[in-house]
Parts: sequence; C-alpha cells; structure tokens
Amino acid sequence: MADAKTPMQKQREQRRAQGWRDVNIWLTPEGQQRIAHLMEPGESLSTLIDRALVALEAIHNGRTVRPRTSEVPSEQPEDLQALIAREVSRYFTSDGFQDNLFIPLLKCSSLILSGRRLDYIA
Repeated sequence: MADAKTPMQKQREQRRAQGWRDVNIWLTPEGQQRIAHLMEPGESLSTLIDRALVALEAIHNGRTVRPRTSEVPSEQPEDLQALIAREVSRYFTSDGFQDNLFIPLLKCSSLILSGRRLDYIA
C-alpha cells in the first residue's frame, strides 16, 4: 500500500503528462484582492490565470476582448429593452403587486368615484 497515490497526486501526474507546469508564485495583498474580485464562482485559479493571459495577449495584439460573465447566457445576449419589458410585465402580473398595491388602489379609487368620502384620504 506504500505505492497508493492520493487523488491529488494522480491529478498532478496527469497534468504533467498533458504539459502542465507547476509554478509557485507570491501574491501581494492587492493581487490577492484582484484575484478574489475576478474569480467566477467555481472557477479554479489556473482557469482564471489562463483567462487573464488570453485577455492580455489579445490586448497586446490589438484585438478586442469580449467580456465573459457567468450571468450572460451562451446564446445571443438578450436585448435590454426586451429584458425590461419582460421584468415589468412579470412585476405587474405578480400576486404581490396585485394584492398589496393594485387591488387596494382600485377599491379606493372606486369609492372616490362613487362619491363616498373616505376619512383617511384628505
């Protein structure tokens, strides 16, 4: 059992066989904050560094870099106007809006239009 390897050791061997290189770097506190800010949920440090290097290389070569966020779907990005229209429609049809604002307002306005005087509206 002395030759049994841990999953981490197996992963390192596989990566070395694929051409990966193990590098030890020291980061300033500011660099650590930048990494924490740029890292997407579930992203590994090696993926973040690779993404940053691709962006740096593109800028160096004069190309533009398309931003990548985990919230944007991989298909065509949705038009902002369509997004706003959908969310406004969803809000106005929600139970919370109808129960807490629309129906009480409708009752109040119908009482005012019918000629009844409300003491709490002055």
